Amino acid sequence: MEKICREFGIFLPPLPSKKKKRERILYYWNLCESLRVFCRNVEIPFREIPLFLYVFALKAMSSCALPEKEEDLPKPVRAFFVGGGKDDNGDFSFLDKADGTTVLRWQGNEETRPGDILVMYCLAPRSCIHSLWRAVTPGFVDPFFFFYTSVYIGYPFKVPHLSLKEMKRDEVLSRMPLVRANMQGVNGRVVEKEYFDRLCFLLREKGACPASFPELENLKVDMPALKNERDVERYLLEPLLREIGYEEKDWQRQVSVKIGRKERIVPDYVIFPILEPAKERAFWIWEAKYSIRSEKQLRMDFNQARSYALRLRCSGLGLLSKEGVWAVGNSLEYENIRFWSWYQLEEKDLFGDFLDVVGKKKKF
Repeated sequence: MEKICREFGIFLPPLPSKKKKRERILYYWNLCESLRVFCRNVEIPFREIPLFLYVFALKAMSSCALPEKEEDLPKPVRAFFVGGGKDDNGDFSFLDKADGTTVLRWQGNEETRPGDILVMYCLAPRSCIHSLWRAVTPGFVDPFFFFYTSVYIGYPFKVPHLSLKEMKRDEVLSRMPLVRANMQGVNGRVVEKEYFDRLCFLLREKGACPASFPELENLKVDMPALKNERDVERYLLEPLLREIGYEEKDWQRQVSVKIGRKERIVPDYVIFPILEPAKERAFWIWEAKYSIRSEKQLRMDFNQARSYALRLRCSGLGLLSKEGVWAVGNSLEYENIRFWSWYQLEEKDLFGDFLDVVGKKKKF
């Protein structure tokens, strides 16, 4: 819905929080009114808005389509628990019947990204891990869904059931806070890599096929203990800039650029800056963040970096955090942004793709 509204210039009202019930009723009213205004502007009957949203808009925007096969998904970076309830809700029967083509909407974590792994846990009376799924969309908030955060998941892989009792007896999993809390509040909880790797080990011991498990990526090989954005700059961004061909004299940190009588912008790193008053420009800018864990945060940080890049008439911009690197070239459009995890940048072919986007270019 957000992509459709952005593409066709439809105003999407600000989203109220779940507890603001009156505002949520008004949100629906305001959304309908916004769609009515759009129909009037483009001269289509309002009764045809479902046809526009669910048929025309989706066909016109290939980026809205779900991946056709699991191989189209990015490599997983994080893992999350999700939960299924008693048969009164139909969850158990539905999960048992799911196959490799199943794609469904589930309660999840807003920070989920496509390709991430979802560990499906069946609540009491089963009390066990049932299957592994992949996220096929980012996590999102839907004001009209009973559960506040959702994600589309698919490509389930059934595993031998691993019970809560077995996890409590295990020397590693018994330390996991969620296990110690008897899996209360399971939906959307992060599974740290240490615990996910242990889950995979125990499932393989039960006969699950190792080749069928997607591996959870390391954030970065030998990554130091990062405490703040400055650590990200020193230990991740600056070494990366050197690796793609820049020298320290090619960049300037914390450049202050005037955009009005009193206002200034301060990009983190500016590549090949030309700082002549009123004629400032640069080849590229980089913004370092300690962590970018959600689509919402990524969009906010991208918009900030994009405003800097437009002011300096840059050829591209990059965002970097302990999760990985995002970059986009001349278009400076969010829809064209590319992502590489630190694990992917260790691979020669993928690093070559990265260089094609951000590699060192000539000065002006």
